[in-house]
Amino acid sequence: MTKILVVDDEAAITTHLEAKLTHYGFEVVGRASSGQEAITKAHLLRPDLILMDIVMPGKIDGIEAALQIKKELDIPIIFLTAYSDDAFIHRAQAVEPSGYIVKPFQDAELKAAITIALYNKKITNALRESFNSWQSLAKNLEEAIILANWNQEIFFWNKGAEKILGYKEPEVSGKPITFFISEGTDPQVKRLIEQSLPPSLTNLKDKWVEIIGVKKDFTRIPLEIHLSTIQFGPQESLLCLLRDITTKKRYEIQLESLAEEKKKSINELKHEIINNLQLISRLIELQSDYFKLGIPTSEAYKIQEKILEQLKTNEDLLKISTSSQINFSAYLQSLTSRLSKAYNINPQKIQIKLSLTKANLCLKQAVLCGLIVSELVSNAFKHAFPKGQRGVVEISLWQDTEGYHNLTIKDNGRGLPESIDPLHSPTPGFKIIIQLAEELQADLSVKKTQGTSFALRFKGKEICD
Repeated sequence: MTKILVVDDEAAITTHLEAKLTHYGFEVVGRASSGQEAITKAHLLRPDLILMDIVMPGKIDGIEAALQIKKELDIPIIFLTAYSDDAFIHRAQAVEPSGYIVKPFQDAELKAAITIALYNKKITNALRESFNSWQSLAKNLEEAIILANWNQEIFFWNKGAEKILGYKEPEVSGKPITFFISEGTDPQVKRLIEQSLPPSLTNLKDKWVEIIGVKKDFTRIPLEIHLSTIQFGPQESLLCLLRDITTKKRYEIQLESLAEEKKKSINELKHEIINNLQLISRLIELQSDYFKLGIPTSEAYKIQEKILEQLKTNEDLLKISTSSQINFSAYLQSLTSRLSKAYNINPQKIQIKLSLTKANLCLKQAVLCGLIVSELVSNAFKHAFPKGQRGVVEISLWQDTEGYHNLTIKDNGRGLPESIDPLHSPTPGFKIIIQLAEELQADLSVKKTQGTSFALRFKGKEICD
């Protein structure tokens, strides 16, 4: 129940008021007949509202008593007085009363004034609690929060801003909101910020912009700034958020340096592989007429063509590699698609089925596996399906329980002749595959039932030798 203190030096009036207020459901917790008594009882009884006469006996009148009560207890006060001249009204304004009712008054008028005064007090208390909570939170945030009025003058500066820039709130109060932006900031960014301040912030809405800030000790610091408007009290204010990005910038520099080193290493490896393959191709070209292993010149040229073909495969692989680990499953999809186009494969006649689990291989292993797959798939396209025969080329990649990678290239074509053992064949294509498998340190096996199936099993490495 709402508690009310009635202050008037006429007993008849206080009695009448008590009866009416009780009828309306309010509780009259006390009466006072002077300003000093009103102050004493307000401290003692702590009412929710005070009905205060102005002219009363004693050293202080109702207005002076109300000023002291509002200052010390913040209790809403409604003046009930027979005086309506400007002098009293002007003095009463300083109290910021919840109402000013001139006697005689209607009972309904009094009830309405009390109801509105109590409602306004409730809303004011809720807003004050909300503001105090926000202020307490904002004051202690690590990120800088700065508020300025529409003239760009700072009136709020939290601990985050103090920590980042070194200034305490009294030192910056009234300064322009952009005072800490260094001349070293990109002129276009600085101009954008200045142009985006009142009357609008359309250019910077929902944007974080990098600037160079100047601390109290004149050192420069990289910052991100976010400007927006906020309803703060009766008018809009400027809200500035700041983030210290010193660590971020340091990491960016380190990452750029690492990326440059990685790029340099990959380019060196790329050139080494390409140069080696080109060297082999050139040696075969120069010595094909007197090849000591007894391989005919035409076969030597075939080897040369294969190496040049693998050179292009290698180049494609190195172009997509941006780290020492390569998503080989994704690369196999790209490789088989490219080979299909190169050999003009009709997908309605020869299907390519891929069963691939994600596998990251180091660069050297990816190169070797790519060369093997390219050679075997090319052979299947050229020899496994003669005269337009339909068929399937299947590539599988998975990892077993022991952590080994298993790569299978299989076709259901006409198969290899019984007389040919791929693992001991002098044929250039098979010799290349065997040598690549040895370099990969992979176990290589072949099955010649229902077509031909090549299987490799090898241990993956995070970093190649």
